[in-house]
Amino acid sequence: MKFDRSHVGLAALAAAAFTLLPAAAANAADKDLIGLWAGGVIWGEANSIALNAKGELTPNSFGFGNTTERTSFAGQYSGGERFIISEQDPGVGARATDVAPLYRPEVWAELELTNYLHKSDPTGERMDPRWRNLPIGVPALGAPTAIVSGAFPNELYFIYQNENQWRYIPTDCRKHDESLTYDAQFNGHSVGCWEGNTLTVTSVGFTTDTWIWRFGGFHTPDMVVLEKFTPNAAGTMIAYQRIVKDPKVLLQDWDMGTQNLTKNTNPKAFIREDYPYNNQTQGENGLELGGGC
Repeated sequence: MKFDRSHVGLAALAAAAFTLLPAAAANAADKDLIGLWAGGVIWGEANSIALNAKGELTPNSFGFGNTTERTSFAGQYSGGERFIISEQDPGVGARATDVAPLYRPEVWAELELTNYLHKSDPTGERMDPRWRNLPIGVPALGAPTAIVSGAFPNELYFIYQNENQWRYIPTDCRKHDESLTYDAQFNGHSVGCWEGNTLTVTSVGFTTDTWIWRFGGFHTPDMVVLEKFTPNAAGTMIAYQRIVKDPKVLLQDWDMGTQNLTKNTNPKAFIREDYPYNNQTQGENGLELGGGC
């Protein structure tokens, strides 16, 4: 299956429309989550302070606070004025972590086939899905860039600058729709439920065309992802946690850790549309110029 990111700009337009909906439609608990939870773009100001000695824009020129994910995979960018290409294997530093999924021994052989060090895959079937021009998918997609209210109470929309994506999140503790559960989506079918001061979003119904992490982290269709959002009393920060459940291949639930999100209150900040996937080659040897494999 080939996923054409040239059309993802439509999602960005839809996301922009959601921001026009009144925040009053959200319930009291949901309001604590509404806001911009990223550095965002401050047009004009960021460029003026991000020039190097040669007058060129630095990789962080558009004011984003974290460029790690965008610079880790082809097709992503750092800055906005230029594309960059990164190695498919992020290196020793990324591997040297104890925050890693533990797989059952009976699937280690399959896991080895998806390892970047395995070089006998000429078809690319076991290549990182993101290098095959597929969406990142939950849980690797990470925290939303912005959270906005929907047209009705008890519903939120998560907006992502990464790949111009958005997700619909009902927060009324409803049961998962069975038809959607078997729809096999990249971001799954999500339902939220408040438990005290924490919104837990449970997602099911995933395609297996994604990895839960970049080193061959395959999963089954039965994977369940929990995302926990715990705002502080002032509503200025959110503790964001991801937990992956897939007992058919994992020895234990994988806690991906907790990330602290800080609300951006600058009225000039906004979400800049992400670039579409663009892979170009030049010359007889097919030299890659940007984005893709």
